Amino acid sequence: MSRADYSPTERRRIDAAREELAERFPAEAALISQAVELAARHHAGQRRKSGEPFVFHPLEVARILARDGLGHETVIAALCHDLIEDTDCTRAELERNFGAAVAAIVEGVTKVSRSAAKLSPSERKAGTYQKLILAAASDARVLPVKLADRLHNLRTIAALRRDRQQAIARETLLIYAPLAHRLGMSRIRTELEDRSLAITDPAAYAEASAIQAEHRSRAERELGALRGELEKALEEAGLSAEISARVKSRYSIAEKLKRAEPDELADVLGLRVIVETTEQCYLALGAIHALWPPKPGTFDDYIATPRANLYQSLHTTVIAHGATVEVQIRTREMDEIAEYGIAAHWRYKETLRGGGPRTTRRFLELAAEGQRPSGEGEQAVAAAYEALRRELFAEDLVCFTPRGDVKLLPEGACAIDFAYAIHSELGDRITGARVDGRLYPITKALPQGAVVEIVASDDGEPSVDWLEAVKTNRARSRIRAHHQADLEREQAEAGRELLVRELRRAGLAPMARPEILEEALAGLGHREPEEVMRAVAADHSQLRYVVRRLIREVAPRSQAPGSVPETGLPRPRAREGAVLVEGQQGIPTRLAGCCHPEPGDEITGFVSMGRGVSVHRSDCPNITGLRGERRERLIGVQWAGEDRTFQVALDLAYLNRPGLLHRIAEAVYGAGAELVALELRERSGGIVAGRCQLRVAGSQQSDRARGRLAGIDGAMRVARAASGS
Repeated sequence: MSRADYSPTERRRIDAAREELAERFPAEAALISQAVELAARHHAGQRRKSGEPFVFHPLEVARILARDGLGHETVIAALCHDLIEDTDCTRAELERNFGAAVAAIVEGVTKVSRSAAKLSPSERKAGTYQKLILAAASDARVLPVKLADRLHNLRTIAALRRDRQQAIARETLLIYAPLAHRLGMSRIRTELEDRSLAITDPAAYAEASAIQAEHRSRAERELGALRGELEKALEEAGLSAEISARVKSRYSIAEKLKRAEPDELADVLGLRVIVETTEQCYLALGAIHALWPPKPGTFDDYIATPRANLYQSLHTTVIAHGATVEVQIRTREMDEIAEYGIAAHWRYKETLRGGGPRTTRRFLELAAEGQRPSGEGEQAVAAAYEALRRELFAEDLVCFTPRGDVKLLPEGACAIDFAYAIHSELGDRITGARVDGRLYPITKALPQGAVVEIVASDDGEPSVDWLEAVKTNRARSRIRAHHQADLEREQAEAGRELLVRELRRAGLAPMARPEILEEALAGLGHREPEEVMRAVAADHSQLRYVVRRLIREVAPRSQAPGSVPETGLPRPRAREGAVLVEGQQGIPTRLAGCCHPEPGDEITGFVSMGRGVSVHRSDCPNITGLRGERRERLIGVQWAGEDRTFQVALDLAYLNRPGLLHRIAEAVYGAGAELVALELRERSGGIVAGRCQLRVAGSQQSDRARGRLAGIDGAMRVARAASGS
């Protein structure tokens, strides 16, 4: 870095962070220093919204991860995590300096570019989630970097606009906090939730903070005596233990307050017992139950059957001197993993490089299955996003194979999910199941702790009806793959029916004929009309968009070089004989789209090279403003008679209400006129405005059509298009 790029105070802060990180990784101190220098050099001159140098952000992200015990490659990736996205640094440069693993982590964290072609904001966001999960399936270290990045952004969010703060906080609660929970990173999850709650619901945050403070004060008073009793009982059992009080987080308290009054809250306070070995956990449980009677039905053994997020502990609720107290019992390693999740797992087993511990790998594999592309557009984006949300919020259902192997499934999973969890081919061939030795419907939700035996047949195959019962992405994707052609055909047919019905309602019945509709869709750039039909069936908001585009494209748009400028609407063509040029019939004419002349208007002709005569109102600015040689191309024209058909252009404005297009078409055809083109655009305040072209037979029919259009509920403006508009 050029030291001139930073003030002395800023350089001291950068150097202090470098020294702290180097002390944590003495063997890799040179690499750490190199990464700090690279980040400082590439981010030189960049400032955050708060005004401080941008490089402080990756430095703080790296410090969060180093303090949580992640390895040096993860910390280096954190230092470099914004370089590809926000600077001219390339993946090749990172790979050259720090190796392929670091470069892959940074690439996985990098968002999908804003300039990515043909992607809407929602598609870019979902694309970023897809990229993140798919990268994490290969190397789970991508996720701690992303979570630490989000955590520091929340810590420094005050500089952003209020609406931007709320959007980030909502996204955190929807995606990143649940992701931290699934990875067992409780400490980071708690801070993400609490900081997001303070932004999205300040009143709930304040109430939860007050309750938390009150319970913490009670814990110091009331649990002190209980702790003394418990220490004595454990010592008599020959156990040395560390005992502490715990209080629920603000976010957890706020969630409980949605279902109970403050004085009804339970489980806010508790005791945590830390011992040395798993065997001592069960010995401690016996000593506690001998001291205080357990509350029936409140014992959970997460040591024998760990949660999917690596959490292990014994939970019991006891009645101590009339008070209900939850006690958690675990080893020191279990406690570390409960707080730091896969970050602690790295310290103990160094397994993140290979995708993480077994249950984490399973979660990432299932999440990745739902993120692998299954199509394009908003439909595929929504499906991938929902697949990720299902995996994030799935509660654990523990079931066993007949040999005693544990299978973790989402709550509500059925025997079909269980079969696919064992092997994809077994799921394809399932014909029946036994649960705890008895026949059991394969589409019925499995009970907790069941022993499940799958009955399969070589002739078995997936049924499309299973899609309504299964809960896992793996089962859903396999069933869909087996029936993809049939499902796509049914969906396309449903979409075609919707589109045809809407076109008829809009007065475009001829376009609803299959050959004309497919040709029109091709004209809009859709090579595969079936894809449009499927999109319409999957997302009804697409229906209105497609119909509007078809209406706008119903007539060709063209403009010859050197002609008089006209509007963007399809230009009207005068019927043969409607206008006489120099008193003669047979000369091709067009009514100008810039001033929209009607019979009774004074008109002038303009000779367009190779295109006949363009007919304008005599007061049209495009005519009165002509000079020199172009003025010499004016020619006398006159109306042949009002019994001829001609085109009218009208400016429209309406309150946007359901069925508006249908009402406009009804008004036009009810007046005996013909709707040639319609172009409406949404504006602020719930208003749509634009222009329509009508073909009418005489001025009386034109007036009648205008009257009917003005009579539509919500009409704000119906008037002839202004000259030159």
